[in-house]
Amino acid sequence: AWIQGTATVLGTLSTDLPSAPTLDGSAYDALLAQAKAEPKGNLKTDALDLAGGIVLIDGNVDIGCMGIITGPGVLVATKHIHVKAGATVGDDVTLISGSDIKLGQGTMVGPGAHLFSKKNVAIKSDSVLAGAWVLTQGKLDLHHGASVTGLLFAEGDIKLHTLSAVVGSVLSLSTIDIHCQATVSHDCPTRKCARCSKR
Repeated sequence: AWIQGTATVLGTLSTDLPSAPTLDGSAYDALLAQAKAEPKGNLKTDALDLAGGIVLIDGNVDIGCMGIITGPGVLVATKHIHVKAGATVGDDVTLISGSDIKLGQGTMVGPGAHLFSKKNVAIKSDSVLAGAWVLTQGKLDLHHGASVTGLLFAEGDIKLHTLSAVVGSVLSLSTIDIHCQATVSHDCPTRKCARCSKR
């Protein structure tokens, strides 16, 4: 233990480190199993309205450039989910992939988004995720100039590329590689949100 200043320790200080958290993927696996039971086929579209429901795809999902996924709702694909450059993922959208999730350059993701991937997640340059959870059982790449407010969790490596930014928490069960001028902070940088204004 390291203590600065005057302090009194009652009892014994533990030297044990807390165990690493695990990602319980059972709920995601159940939805992926439901999707696997659907007829095989890929979905390619520029606009998808989830309308508060669950869309199950036994195949790949590709959202075109400048496309939009409107929430709330859940999109489940047994293979990859690729959202092309300049697209929008609306508020309260959950994306669940049995393979990779890739958000193209300049993708905008609204508050309440939840992304889960069985393999890897790539968030390309200049994308913005405002209030999102990103969970993967593989690796996670946050590319040049991309920013996330929320949580990044990977069982594999996490790489924060140059000028990427996270406001929230970053947790890897492997390694975290933070490149030049990438930042991780835990407070809202504007200090204008309701939580910060109470200070």
